[in-house]
Parts: sequence; structure tokens; C-alpha cells
Amino acid sequence: MKDRIIIVLIALFVFLPSTFSQITDEAIEWFTMGDGLSSTAKAVAVLNNDVYVGGQFALAGGILANNIAKWDGSSWSVLGSGLNGEVSAIAVIGNDIYVAGFFSMAGGVPVNNIAKWDGSTWSALGQGVNELILCLAVSGTDLYAGGFFTMAGGDSANRVAKWDGVSWSPLGSGINNEVNAIAVSGNDVYAGGIFNIAGGNNVNSLAKWDGNNWTDVGGGVNGIARAISIVGSDVYVGGVFTMVGGSVPGRIARWDGSAWHTLGDGVNGSVFSILQSENDLYVGGMFTTAGNLPANRIAKFNMANSTWSPIDEGATGSVDAMSVQGSTGSMIIAGAFGQVGNNNQANYVARFTDSENPLPVELVSFTALQEEDKVNLSWSTSSETNNRGFEILRFTQNDNNGWQKIGFVQGYGTTTELNYYLFTDDNLAAGVYSYRLKQINYDGTLSYSDIIEVDFTGVVGFTLEQNYPNPFNPSTTIRYSLPSAGEIELTVFDVFGSEIETLVNQRQPAGNYTIDFDASELSSGIYFYQLSTGSFSQTKKLTLIK
Repeated sequence: MKDRIIIVLIALFVFLPSTFSQITDEAIEWFTMGDGLSSTAKAVAVLNNDVYVGGQFALAGGILANNIAKWDGSSWSVLGSGLNGEVSAIAVIGNDIYVAGFFSMAGGVPVNNIAKWDGSTWSALGQGVNELILCLAVSGTDLYAGGFFTMAGGDSANRVAKWDGVSWSPLGSGINNEVNAIAVSGNDVYAGGIFNIAGGNNVNSLAKWDGNNWTDVGGGVNGIARAISIVGSDVYVGGVFTMVGGSVPGRIARWDGSAWHTLGDGVNGSVFSILQSENDLYVGGMFTTAGNLPANRIAKFNMANSTWSPIDEGATGSVDAMSVQGSTGSMIIAGAFGQVGNNNQANYVARFTDSENPLPVELVSFTALQEEDKVNLSWSTSSETNNRGFEILRFTQNDNNGWQKIGFVQGYGTTTELNYYLFTDDNLAAGVYSYRLKQINYDGTLSYSDIIEVDFTGVVGFTLEQNYPNPFNPSTTIRYSLPSAGEIELTVFDVFGSEIETLVNQRQPAGNYTIDFDASELSSGIYFYQLSTGSFSQTKKLTLIK
């Protein structure tokens, strides 16, 4: 491993006079999570009713967990045999948990600083990356990673890269130093950290990737950008800095695309995490005041009236990560604290509810699938409160009409069950389309989903792609495209021409397809796979090495 330069930051806090008493927020109720953890938590994510926590701990609820564990609402459980190093970030795509940090083994499987947990087993993401990962962000089925690394998937990728489910790719020439935070909105990827070059351009610890180029974001910050949250067209940035844009003071600020704005009087210390829920921003870090009110390491900023409020008596140590658990209407916090609220022993992870913000809908997934001349949008929620439904919004590239409402799907009102939704946008012409959901409550309040993009270019011919990975052990992925509907057969043969397995044998509509081939029962050697239709046949070779 290459030597890393570790920058030690010493924050000086100004304490208020003793006559400035602590304000208790009666809207907040704290809940501990069993016996908590044995040491610091650095990352948290929620999938359905389960909370996944990662960090630098050996025990969770008194059982050996090795840096990653799951809380199901009543008890802690392990994810296989865990990881052999620290966890810095956790992300969810579908039903899979992606975990990143600085480790080389996940459940006994060799990996390089990032791995996937599918609910029962660990697996590597290709060749992974060659150094520490500090942050993850999700857009559709794409996973973005940032950190110290200079290679991803065996190729050059300077501090930031994308995993598309099959392979790694760089974002241009990348960034010249540490990336601590990533957030994605449509085609735009915002990266924060401590760096001064992005894609060859001069920047100040904050930059934007638009799919082709890196650019500066309003002059950046004069320190380290540790947290980024995107709300609509606004970008909120917090960290270890005192100035944004060269002239606006603060440790947290809002970028509206053309200018920086303060968040009232801000906070008096470092910001490590930002999470939006409805009209509120929850901010965690290492500070003792927010908006000149006592606020121990966690506070809430109301975006509608620009006011700060504490989260009860806060936490006794830094709040490094936060996530929403819709099934319980709660916020989950993780960090380096022992106690929360009024001396509640939590041990590095805790849950609280905020009666002023009941967290009405938790969106678990939102995906798009192209099929012939239509796009199928699907999404699911783990819980809903007062949910009237969803407006489906579409933006067409190179169209001056902006976001257009194309449909509405009724919600389930109030429920704690997992619910699934489907909407089809049909009769589409070739083009690039973006979609988002506008969730509407019965009281008129609104929230928006992340944006997903579909490059609807249509399938112009039969194609059979080379399997990946190749060579492989024991499974590999085969992709193919059909320009029109037909009877499709995808078959695997050995070198003697004997049929090993038929992967597909049915009529399929035009579109793009992905098939996983599991060869765990086969011996090492050369095999062939063939795609056949009434008018097309193509064969490719694959190599199994055990």
C-alpha cells in the first residue's frame, strides 16, 4: 500500500457563557439500539426495516461482527464473518448492500476496499480499487465512489470512479487529492474533499462532473468539503472550512447554481453529514451551537423559514453519518458518541423521532427499464404516512419545455408495509429522457425523488456481447440486444459441441437483456455460448478457470 498523508485537524470551539442554558426539544424522542457497538461507527444505511452500520468496531450488541452489522429493530446480527478493516461508506441498490472503506477480505472473499452483500454472501466488485474509499453515492443502478485511490478495476481512476454493475470507469482524468463526499443529481456528480485540481482545472475542494468535464463550483471552499446534499436545484455543502466562494462565511452553505447563501448563523464547528427530509436539513458533525443556539453535534435547519433548532440535548461525540428509516419514522445517527439526549447510553449508534417531521414516505428504489418504444418506471416504498400519491415528471433533453407531468399514481395513505409501484411511458421517440417522482401528501406538502436518466436510442441490430468477466469463476454475465420481437434461444456448449445448458428459450420483445450464467457445477475449460433467432445467430467463447 502506498503511504498516505494523514492530515490532523484541531478544531477550536468557542463555548458560550454558563448563563446560556440548553434548550430541550420536546418534539424529539430518542431510542437506543440494543447495546450498540464497541467502537466508532462511520456509516449507516437503511434497507426496508433493517439498519446497516459500518465503522471500526469488533462487537455489535455484544457479538463479534468485524466492522459491519445489521439491526433489525430488536437485535444485532452479523454479515457473514464481516470485514478485516474499517468501513467508511455504505450504499443500497435494490436489495444489495455496498460497503466500502479500507479492507481486503469480506466474509473470507478477497476484495479490494469495496464489496457487495446480497443478504447471504459477499462478493467483489471486479478488481475494486487500490486504496481507501471514503464515500459512495447512487444514481439508478450506478455506484459512484470517492477516496484516496488512483486505480479502479485495474485502470487509472484518480480518487473518483463509477461502477455500473459490470465494470469500473473513471470520471475523466479525475481529481488530484482526497475526495470525502459525493452527491449525484441527474447527469451531475458533485465531489467534495481537499483538492485543487479536477479534470485539469483549478478548483477549491469542490467540483462538478457533467458527464464530460469537471468544473469549479462557485469558487469552492477554503478547507475540506466533508458533506454534500442536493435538494431540488440547490446544493448544500458542509465541512471543515470557514469560507465559501471566497467571501461568504460559514461551515455550511447553499449553492443555487449561481451564488452562495448562508444558512442563518450556521454552526460553530465542523460538519460531517447532511440529510434532507421534507423541508428540514439534519446536520451532524462536531459543533456545539447552531444558529447561535446550543446544539450538541446535531441540529435541524428548516429550509422554509431559515431557522435552526437543536435535536434535544444532542450527542456527546461527533455525528458522522445519518439515514432515514421510514418504517419507524425515524432518523438513524452514527458516530463517535457514547450518549444521546438526556444521558441515554447509546454506544455509537442511535435512533430518534421528530414529531415536527414525521418522515411521511421512505422511497426504497426507483428504476427505469427500456422496452421497445416505452420506458417502464418502477419504485417501492418501505412505509408511507399521509401519502396521496406520486406525480411522474419527465424532462426531455434539448426540449425547452422543462419538467412535464406525464401521469399520477395513487399512494397507499398510511402503511408500514412494503409497496410496489409501476408506471409506463410509451410511444417514445429516440432521445434522452430524465424522470423523477413528485410525492404529494394529503396536507399538500411535497418531496422529490432523485433523478434517473434513460438514453432511449433504440436497438438498431442484433448484438451478442462478450461475457464479463472473462475468464470467470464461477459466474459471468452475458448481454444481448434485440431490435425486434422473436423466438430467442441462448445456449452454452462445450468444445465438442455438446449442449451444456439452455439459458433462454422463449419469445422476447425488442430490448436489451442481461443473463447471469452460473458454472459452479462445471469443470475448468473453454466453452461457447450462442444466441439464435429466426434470422440471426452468433457464437462467442468463454473461459472458466477454477
